Amino acid sequence: LGVEWTMRGAFAAVLLLAACDRPPQPSPPEPKPETSQDAASDYLLDLADVHLKHNRLDEAMKLTLDVLGTSKENSILSRAHYGAYRVHLGRGELRPATASLQASMALMSPEGLAETRFKLSALYSDLNDLPAASEAVEVLLRDPKTPRETRQRIYRHLYQIHQKAKDVKGLAEKAKEMAIDLA
Repeated sequence: LGVEWTMRGAFAAVLLLAACDRPPQPSPPEPKPETSQDAASDYLLDLADVHLKHNRLDEAMKLTLDVLGTSKENSILSRAHYGAYRVHLGRGELRPATASLQASMALMSPEGLAETRFKLSALYSDLNDLPAASEAVEVLLRDPKTPRETRQRIYRHLYQIHQKAKDVKGLAEKAKEMAIDLA
């Protein structure tokens, strides 16, 4: 029994020495600590989302406006403006919804911007502002980083806009651009 324990002790010592010979591993970067204000704003926006799901638009708007009045963090402000957009949309208030969506986009990170531009274009289309509806998504076509799938979706969307406007000439021009762009 004594020899077995001595072997285990020796093996443990070898492992310990081997671990000491390794260079130290870099520690992962520490996440930015969330301030209590950010946590409170996130909580209020989560609560506003719950109110929206239950169609309590006034309560959702009140919470959203509270966050807009107190927060200074761009991501939180963007989310709050987006919440206001959803409330206005739920009320059928398209112009205020458009303004709130644009305010959200101004503060938004690039990841969600393409999808939000489609929503903005749809709002303009519902308002019969078809040139603005086209411009909202054509911005993405000017960006060479826009993926092919998104470009195809943009052309389909523009087709619908030109069809709604009964703009045959514009439709033909977009079809020509699409053929060149997607070739």
